[in-house]
Amino acid sequence: MSSKLSSTLEKLLGALADSQVKEQNLVSEAEQSFLDYSLSVITSRALPDLRDGLKPVHRRILYAAYEEKMFSDARFRKSATLVGAVMGAYHPHGDSSIYGALVRLAQDFSMRYPLLEGQGNFGSIDGDAPAAMRYTEVKMSKLGEKFLDGIKENSVDFVPNYDGSKEEPVILPIVVPSILLNGGDGIAVGMASKIPSHNLKELCQLAIALLDEPSLHESQMLEIIKGPDFPTGGLILGYKGVQKYLLTGKGSFRIRARAELDWEKNQIIFTEIPYGVKKNRLIKKIAQLASDEKNPEFTVLPLFQRFIKHIRDESNLKEGVRLVIECRQEAPLETILNNLYKYTSLQQPYSANLTVLSVGTTGQREPKTLGIIPILKEYLAYQLEVLIRRTQFNLEKLRARIHLLEGRRIIVTDLKEAIDIITQEDEPEKLIKEKYSLSDVQVKDIFDLPIRQLKRIEFQKLIDELEEKTRFRIAHEERLASKELQNQEIKRQLMEIMQEYIDDQRRTQIDFTKGYSLSQLDLIPKETLAIGVTHKNFISALPLEVIKLSGRGTKGADVGNYSSRDFVTDLLFASSHDDLFLFTNLGKVYKVKGYDIKVSNSNKWTNKPLAIKNLLGQKDSLFQEDEKVIQLIAITPEDYEKDLYLLFATKKGLVKKTRLSSEQRLTKEGNVRIHNNFKTITRKGKRAMKLFKGDELKGVIKIKDDSDILLTSPDARMLRFNAKELKERSRGAGGIKGISLFKTKKGKKIYVGDLVSVSSSYEGDKLLAISEEGNGKINELSAFKVHKRGQRGWVAYKTDKKLVACVAIRGDEEIALMTKQNHLNRFSIAKNISVLKGRDAKGVRLIDLAKDKKDKVIHFAKYVSLEDKLEKPTEEVTVEE
Repeated sequence: MSSKLSSTLEKLLGALADSQVKEQNLVSEAEQSFLDYSLSVITSRALPDLRDGLKPVHRRILYAAYEEKMFSDARFRKSATLVGAVMGAYHPHGDSSIYGALVRLAQDFSMRYPLLEGQGNFGSIDGDAPAAMRYTEVKMSKLGEKFLDGIKENSVDFVPNYDGSKEEPVILPIVVPSILLNGGDGIAVGMASKIPSHNLKELCQLAIALLDEPSLHESQMLEIIKGPDFPTGGLILGYKGVQKYLLTGKGSFRIRARAELDWEKNQIIFTEIPYGVKKNRLIKKIAQLASDEKNPEFTVLPLFQRFIKHIRDESNLKEGVRLVIECRQEAPLETILNNLYKYTSLQQPYSANLTVLSVGTTGQREPKTLGIIPILKEYLAYQLEVLIRRTQFNLEKLRARIHLLEGRRIIVTDLKEAIDIITQEDEPEKLIKEKYSLSDVQVKDIFDLPIRQLKRIEFQKLIDELEEKTRFRIAHEERLASKELQNQEIKRQLMEIMQEYIDDQRRTQIDFTKGYSLSQLDLIPKETLAIGVTHKNFISALPLEVIKLSGRGTKGADVGNYSSRDFVTDLLFASSHDDLFLFTNLGKVYKVKGYDIKVSNSNKWTNKPLAIKNLLGQKDSLFQEDEKVIQLIAITPEDYEKDLYLLFATKKGLVKKTRLSSEQRLTKEGNVRIHNNFKTITRKGKRAMKLFKGDELKGVIKIKDDSDILLTSPDARMLRFNAKELKERSRGAGGIKGISLFKTKKGKKIYVGDLVSVSSSYEGDKLLAISEEGNGKINELSAFKVHKRGQRGWVAYKTDKKLVACVAIRGDEEIALMTKQNHLNRFSIAKNISVLKGRDAKGVRLIDLAKDKKDKVIHFAKYVSLEDKLEKPTEEVTVEE
């Protein structure tokens, strides 16, 4: 060890031996130190005092402004002047923290009623920082000035400042319940406070009501004070949470931006945003959600990408906030608005926590969580204390003044002799005191006046002032002796300040009916989708609006984006809000929502379709590798309430009828059992029909119990029979023979092929037949007689080409034909195809396939719509026989 280090160590040990060292348990010392620190943070920094609603730094800023005479009618002074005065005399902390508190007191978007008035850049609702204190100027607002009214009248206690050089007020003699007026946040040790701002007139009215009726019922309180009133306005949802915090001091609700929907211009306009939201950050978030950037590092919403065009900030100082979201034509504005509420800060939760420093059992200030009524009662008790102290102070001043005036009156009554004594005698004070029976104070007052001024005293003015002061003294004495007069004075003050803010209207509106939760359907635009399933088990959707109406016999639109080896095998028009049942060739069914399907942003199928196995989720799913989705069915919420059945048809011509919704069955024991057939189907899937070996499910349709079933064979024969021939069977049961798919030739039965299509009279009273070459015709369904099930049926269409479908229609639908080369032709039936009387007619050309001999119609779908503007139909072309 070096000599230098040894010498230093010896000095330390020597100093330690001479010092007063106390043995203390480390745990106890740490606990006590932390307790002292916590108490200091709670009482001196974080939580506002219930009496004036201010934290120490705000109180010191206002008092320093008062001392610096920075009144509301004075000129503005540099903010640095006030910060320096506060830091030098009362608040020994950093200037940045003091300036930050000062700026907040002057911001009209942070304070419902600013206590300071600023000039210059004090920040903005965009989140911009204020200018440096050397550039901005400040003075007290009229309300802030009222917070110190009577501060020099012994209304509050004063204590020495941090260095003992000055005195500062412990509390301010406010005139309104500031704790609820502007609110504020505070985070202490082990507790926090979050108090919303309220409307001044409502608070004053409630305070007056409590003065009139101290036992005011909670229901009466809720009629007067509606809830928070934030400086930035907005709409409050969740009134139960508002009621809870008004009554108990804690409660949660939501603040929602105020929006206007301009349907003509396809705009969403926000004129108010939730309290505390920075507008620039909000705009950035919306822009990110609507971004079309490839591989973004942030979350995007396909809905916003599809419909939002521009975001414009048209805010200004005169009109306030105006944020415009410009959308594309026919955009679902309400749904976009709901998503903006869901995914941005345009709807914010607010958890009110009215924890304040209140009077405790020992008389000391301690943190308490209180409702509105207890807070206002303690505020009124404090106002009463301030009023009594001010009254006593002013009463003493009046008595002192009256005492002096009475002395002057006595002298003025005998002024000539009094002046002679004053000017000629050696001991005039003693003689005046004895002659006129005056007190020392009165004598001093007389001799402090110059002779000239004493001679000029007007007797009548003296008497008038004496009478006036006497009346004031009596009024003050009566006020001190009467609780009723004290309450009247407080009411007068409250009503006076209410009158000053008579034009101050509530900014934040409260919705007493709505909750703030948004359902999944609220976030999804209700639109009609063309949903396609491909041969390789991919699924995607196109908005119906991008598939333009064309004429019959045209080629239609190219919607291809799939690989050359994949093609659409089923096409369905459905609402994005519908339940989608996915039936597979193995007789199983899965349920998803229409909005679960990925919607293309263009007029073609998306080049990144969703794999059905990913849509269903592989975990616990029954979906197998060799399984194919062969049929999509859309089920509306109303369908579950109707008495509907699902008819299943297999490739071999077997059929089964099962109730769509729940049904009641009797057990062998005679008990009633409820079977939920299809309402409880999930993505996991369930068996929909039992299949025999070598058979697969071909199609599923919705029917009524008395509907006529239409089954079509590959040789264009259609069998029509009534559904009542089929007994209702359970979901997992197998089928029975529906149509014969065998023909007899030279005494032998020959299998003509798998079932082509299944339909029913529930879908309409006309029959549409379509061949793969793109031709088709419509007949009245009545042209085909009803047979018994299991027969061959009637020839529906004479064609040497394969039949794609033979289905019932109403005649007012639109249909869409899908070809293997991904061409889709959508047109109206009523304006393009005539209903034929004879069953032998060839029909007309529905889609033009002449340019591509390899192309063929592989599927069709129908949709009922009368809203679209139809193009002029092409001239009808009849197919020659």
